[in-house]
Amino acid sequence: MKWWIEHVRPGRESEYHVVTTPEVVEDGFYRQITSISAFRRRELHRRFPMDKDCRPLWTKESAAKVEWCSVHTMDDAMSRWERDQEIAKRLEIPAPAELKPIAEHDSIWKFYKAIGYDYKKKRYVQ
Repeated sequence: MKWWIEHVRPGRESEYHVVTTPEVVEDGFYRQITSISAFRRRELHRRFPMDKDCRPLWTKESAAKVEWCSVHTMDDAMSRWERDQEIAKRLEIPAPAELKPIAEHDSIWKFYKAIGYDYKKKRYVQ
């Protein structure tokens, strides 16, 4: 399975990564899928923190200072890109750029290392 991940750092350009995780019958499938699913959930809460009553704790100013990742399956990312292409064509506006990853990784562990994420401590280490 392929994952499309946008890594956003304050004050820098977004980085795009493609991570390939093993198929169901391959070794390491369960650990990698569990890890990327938990990472996806943590990153969503990092970007949009809420209190115990589900009230937002973030503002535009605080959100701009947070490092985070947006994680999607490759199929989802491509369908969004294709939809944006069609809308741009109908509205006669410039189409979004092609989806071009900066790096491709053959495991979630190599992706974590590339972005400086400690998956055991569940935080960025820079």
